[in-house]
Amino acid sequence: NPGLKLTQARVDALEKWKQNPWDFLTGTDPDTGEAIIKTLDQRNKKNPLQPFPKHLDYVHYLIDWLEGEQYGCVEKWSQMYVTTSITLWTLWRTLTHQSHKVLLSKHKEDEAIQILREKMMEPWGNMPDWLKWQWPLRNKPSNKVECSSSKSHVLGLPENAAAADARGQTYQVGLVDEAEYQESLMGILSAMLPRAGQVFWWSTPSTGGAGVTTFKSYLA
Repeated sequence: NPGLKLTQARVDALEKWKQNPWDFLTGTDPDTGEAIIKTLDQRNKKNPLQPFPKHLDYVHYLIDWLEGEQYGCVEKWSQMYVTTSITLWTLWRTLTHQSHKVLLSKHKEDEAIQILREKMMEPWGNMPDWLKWQWPLRNKPSNKVECSSSKSHVLGLPENAAAADARGQTYQVGLVDEAEYQESLMGILSAMLPRAGQVFWWSTPSTGGAGVTTFKSYLA
């Protein structure tokens, strides 16, 4: 298939993208000039598929922060690209790091499946065909995203199952999305922090609950 052809410029780009997540997220196909990562902006009715927002300095800072820190939490507002950026950073890790395992905790498994589908599989699906051929992904079962070439995966679980799984296995990265809404947040973090190489949890503000108390204590 001519569309899968690897020119020297594409080979060089692949090597560059493997080294740095920001270069990957903001990269363009050297043969066509098109952005390799596109996200869905539901507020843009005419052109909802947009390149990753490299003009947002705080997003660049967030990606550097994820690479440089072992643990951290973020309280944020909606539409700030925080969940999108963290999920796409996870995509980069999954595609480029060998035998890399990530555990994603959500309140319900359906929510974890939705994150993996909309914020990981769909951007991958919009990548150029030649790049998908080099970095293949599969989404079966629906709560798992796996890269066959790197033998890495992301597993999405509801909060109770995530806490149990984190105690039983070692992960490179543990992620907790909408952490203030997870009643088992203390148990999840207690399981993840000793065993995962990196742990990040983030959330929009909630009005109350066990998750809020735990989150605020770490944020303080």
